[in-house]
Amino acid sequence: ISHSSAGIWLEVYLDILFCITVTGMGLLVINDLVFENPTLLLIPPMLFIGGTFVITKANRFYNRWLNLENFISAIKNVASSSRLASSLFCTAGIWIAAGTGYHCMLKAMLDSSGADLGLSLLALTSGFLTGLISMVPGGLGVRELTWSYIVSQNGYPVEIAGLSAIIYRLFSILLVLLFFVAKTYLYRNRN
Repeated sequence: ISHSSAGIWLEVYLDILFCITVTGMGLLVINDLVFENPTLLLIPPMLFIGGTFVITKANRFYNRWLNLENFISAIKNVASSSRLASSLFCTAGIWIAAGTGYHCMLKAMLDSSGADLGLSLLALTSGFLTGLISMVPGGLGVRELTWSYIVSQNGYPVEIAGLSAIIYRLFSILLVLLFFVAKTYLYRNRN
């Protein structure tokens, strides 16, 4: 159980770090701060790298304040350098795939020159962070509003932005449900 809970915490932590990095870089580009000081683009990736380093060194801090030895050893196993590199790659790949899916859906609903993959990724990562901060279970409603707002501020009509967010959320939930139904079906037929 320690290994599985450590893996979940690591996944959430990497999601948060990746979303902060993408959102921070997106906000710098949107506000034209990059042209004034291009070195500002280095801040979000440096936070990402620093946060990743904190994961691997977490046992020193936690052992002083909390007695979580089993959990920390599981985190160390899950966050070993080889596993951490593959976890970082998978985290980035999952978010880029999600952003690509959202981008394709937006392009299918209304072809607009204002939309690009970066905008879709920025909308999704910002929605994840605002949903997490809101403490609403699953960020339900908060994420969709964030996605709609960001997309509508960059060239899409509000109606299309809102509809695309709702359809994307329903489709992603449906895919998860189908995966678990298929997994359960295959598991039962195997036994």
